[in-house]
Amino acid sequence: MGTFLVLFGNAALACMASWECDPMVAKAVVHLCVCESFDVFGMPTEMTRESVVELHAFHRGTHPVCTNPRCRNLRECTDECGKVRMATWLPRHRVPVLIYVDDSKRTYVGINGRILFASECVMLGHRVPKSTMILSHFVEDRTERGMEPRVLIYDIAMYKGESVTNSDPLERYKILLGMFKDMKGLVSLQWIGHEASATKNFEWFTKNVPHEVECIVNLGHDPWTLCRVLHIDTQRREPVKFVKPAKTDNTGAVH
Repeated sequence: MGTFLVLFGNAALACMASWECDPMVAKAVVHLCVCESFDVFGMPTEMTRESVVELHAFHRGTHPVCTNPRCRNLRECTDECGKVRMATWLPRHRVPVLIYVDDSKRTYVGINGRILFASECVMLGHRVPKSTMILSHFVEDRTERGMEPRVLIYDIAMYKGESVTNSDPLERYKILLGMFKDMKGLVSLQWIGHEASATKNFEWFTKNVPHEVECIVNLGHDPWTLCRVLHIDTQRREPVKFVKPAKTDNTGAVH
């Protein structure tokens, strides 16, 4: 058994080294994968797609003639989804990870456009239906025992062989709740809620989530595209009063 683990561990390290990746990607490969998979026949092409975080914070879907793709998608989602925008926090130090369970209940991991066999700790065939693809972040949480790896699941792109990318983000989250609501340990479900609630509780996230938080992001039609939510504090504050400095003479007396 020890030889088996060493062989697969070396394979993962070799794969990791060939990517010339950053330390977080290296940790994700070591913790989640055993070796790279080259058997891609029948594998969804989306497994090599990389997620992005858009910076178009002002494109909120309310501009009737705006041609920005994000704005257009938000307009469509607003019409179809009952004006419910879903959001969550975005970890600052993260590695986007795709997890796919195939028709044979094998679990694959997609990192940086590569497809790898999942290690035993992230095999989800017992919990996830066949032909299902989920999106997640690999992070490191601060604990009493030090830094621990965590996989935070936040969206789903394929469910039982059917694409769900154009469905309501809330409905996608309900699917995830049915699979991961009670799951704890290395793999867990990230909180997703209404955008207004997420922005209101941004400070709470920064203080209570066991890893550094970068911002709040909106989930739309495309699970691979997150959009930063611009949050401006519009509370009125009393203007700062300018106090003229007191003059002193050569003796130090105040006039």
